[in-house]
Amino acid sequence: MPTLVITGEGDRLIPPEVSAPMADAIPGARLEIVRAAGHLTNVEAPDRFTRLLHGHLASCGVEP
Repeated sequence: MPTLVITGEGDRLIPPEVSAPMADAIPGARLEIVRAAGHLTNVEAPDRFTRLLHGHLASCGVEP
């Protein structure tokens, strides 16, 4: 299953060092760490989050 794991570099609830092993455990998953964002990457970095999500959907053959 195509999987994209997005985390903020400043996420204190689920920090990147927790998200990375999760992504590593999913075959073919991609991990993206958003700079200057915390736990709410979609709110704190909406443009970057949206680009990542649209790119992932496009790679899955889904039109965003």
